[in-house]
Parts: sequence; structure tokens; C-alpha cells
Amino acid sequence: MKRNFRLTLQTLLIALSLFVLTGCLEIISAVGASAYVTGEYLVSGAVTKTVSYDFGRIKKALLVALCKMKIYVDKASPIEGGEEIFATAEELEIRIELKEITSSVTRISVKAEKNFLNRDKATAQEILQQTNRIAEELISQG
Repeated sequence: MKRNFRLTLQTLLIALSLFVLTGCLEIISAVGASAYVTGEYLVSGAVTKTVSYDFGRIKKALLVALCKMKIYVDKASPIEGGEEIFATAEELEIRIELKEITSSVTRISVKAEKNFLNRDKATAQEILQQTNRIAEELISQG
């Protein structure tokens, strides 16, 4: 009788442990996924968007958006498949990459930072939104 009780208790403890550990695995995988996304943003530090407008229109829209936002372009350099633009706003250093994917698709990557560890994702997203909005206005006028 005592032996059956021990066997039942051991089986119950193993089953309970498996039930509890199953939940831990889901939590661990969720934490791992969010750590990966955070790590990817910290490594690249850029907010990226692909838009269905040609390179020239997006560059023009970007320059208008930066001007309206009082962000000053310091220099522009050609890169493979596009252009890299360096700009400043108050204490922020901004790096923007424009890459032509096809004749009617362009990818924009914006990185805004105060220093290596202090990135400003909200400003980068706003630059993308304003550029896209102005590009739409250029299309409707043209």
C-alpha cells in the first residue's frame, strides 16, 4: 500500500512538473523573440520602409520633409544602388539610406541617434511618415 502511494505521488509530481514547465517554455520563447527584435534594432538601429515610388520622387519628398522638420542635410554620398544622406537636428545625428529596389520601388532606412546607445526611433518613424505623405502629394500633383 505504501509502495502504491509513493508511485502515485511520483507520477503526480512528474505530471505536474511537465504541466508547469510547458508554460515556462512558452514564456521563454516569447522572451527570446522579443530579445531578438530588440537586439536587431540595437544592432542596425534603423527604421526601414519600402515604398512604391521611384527613387527620384522619394529623394525629392525626403528633402522636402527634412526641410519642413528643420532637419539640416550635412552631406549626401552615393552608395551601391542608392544614396546615403547625413543630417542633423538639435542633438541628433541622422543617417538615411535610399536604395532603388526597382524602377518604381525604393527602400528608405532612417537611423536617428544622440549617441551609440541612445537611439530615437520616434523621430526616425516620423521622417518616414512625412516622406511618404509628401511623396503621395507629389504623385497627385504630377
